[in-house]
Amino acid sequence: MPEDDPIGAVRNGLFRLAVRTGRKNVGLARVDGTLTLFVSAPARDGRANEEVRKVLASRLGIPVSSVTLLKGGGTRWKTLSVSGLNDDQIRTRLTEALVAFEVRSPS
Repeated sequence: MPEDDPIGAVRNGLFRLAVRTGRKNVGLARVDGTLTLFVSAPARDGRANEEVRKVLASRLGIPVSSVTLLKGGGTRWKTLSVSGLNDDQIRTRLTEALVAFEVRSPS
């Protein structure tokens, strides 16, 4: 994968993504070359951060406790850690989630 590919940038279970809150459609997409997670929760009282963990856990097929927010609790840029999967498994599952969301999204 190219080095500028956000999914290819998964290293040691760590990756970075942008979050957009208050959205009707929840899912993972590539927006201007950036891995972006759309969540319905508002960015208030940690609700969006908790939904980020839940949505990623669901898409990756792991428990919510396996997804940790390391940086970006108060910003749209999040650095997350995933345990229980190796980097290749994370990349594969993120790619599958990305494709599934893009297929369902309106053109």
